[in-house]
Amino acid sequence: MNILSLSLTNKDGPAIRGMAGTDGVERWAVYDFVNLVCDKNIKDSYGRITFTRLTNDMSEFANEARTLCLSWKFPGRGQQETPTMSIRGLQRLLMILGGKVASEYRALVETTFTRVMAGDRSLIKIIESNSVSNSAINMTFREALVNDPSPGDGPKDDALDSMTLAYQNEDKALELRKRKLEVDIMELAYKKQKTDAHFEYENKQMQIQKDRLEFMKMVSPHGMIDDQVRMMFKDTMMNQMRNDSPLQITNGESNNNPNNKVITLSSVASEIGMRFTSDELKRIGKNLKNIYVDKYGDNPGRHEQSVDGAVRMVNLYTKRDQDMMEQALRDFHTEKHRPSRNIRTLQQLWAGP
Repeated sequence: MNILSLSLTNKDGPAIRGMAGTDGVERWAVYDFVNLVCDKNIKDSYGRITFTRLTNDMSEFANEARTLCLSWKFPGRGQQETPTMSIRGLQRLLMILGGKVASEYRALVETTFTRVMAGDRSLIKIIESNSVSNSAINMTFREALVNDPSPGDGPKDDALDSMTLAYQNEDKALELRKRKLEVDIMELAYKKQKTDAHFEYENKQMQIQKDRLEFMKMVSPHGMIDDQVRMMFKDTMMNQMRNDSPLQITNGESNNNPNNKVITLSSVASEIGMRFTSDELKRIGKNLKNIYVDKYGDNPGRHEQSVDGAVRMVNLYTKRDQDMMEQALRDFHTEKHRPSRNIRTLQQLWAGP
């Protein structure tokens, strides 16, 4: 690329010496730049003296200024090596020059950064305008952004992006903590509900014990309990202690709810006009128990009953369960009288196509 010039005053004013190096990065004469922005003659020694002071070992900006600087010899007769910086290095130099120039530049940077972080959408128009502008300054900055990474050991070009994403991640983390807190609150509410249910269960058991004593007083006021009273007591208590049929005794009188009446498979079979053997009733009883568990999620109660002259423990069903008992009886009857597979096959062959 040929020698470049960049005027920071007006089109007729002095120019800063500049050119593109072999790495494609445009570099500019530091002395010329300092003289120009500090309103000195372009050939004045002020630029050299000022920059020498900044790079002196005693200067707090020495390391940064040296890092940004690269000695370069411009083409032409009598040219000597001179410190140069890229356009991005010159911007850093503006901040450390001191005086009015540095103060104004820092204010500009602060204002712009604040607008960016605040999400000032009016900047979008400026950015879009700069992105399509063919002016020398805009083209120079676009080229610098591509070919000239952020100089020195300071924040990189994506520092703002990373910081913004970090804020977003913090927001997400805050949202996750908020959701976790909501889950914790729900778990506490569930534990409280579980505890309340436990207390309610305990109170219910205490009431059952109390009602049991009342019942014993009712069936045997003198405390004499024979085998008949014992079986009646056990049957009644097993029936009443089922989850769906709580014990209710008031003023020494038992609950007369017809749904609590104990019924048997044989009695229901007789009622609907069906007859089964003892073995068949046992098989039906197993199916009935499965139907009961599917419906209520628990096994039926148990009670003692005289079967074939012996007292045995059998499943306890009440009038409320009659529908499912009838279903079990009819299902068994249907399956019992269903033709075998061979017979059905012969029937289909006999019927023809």
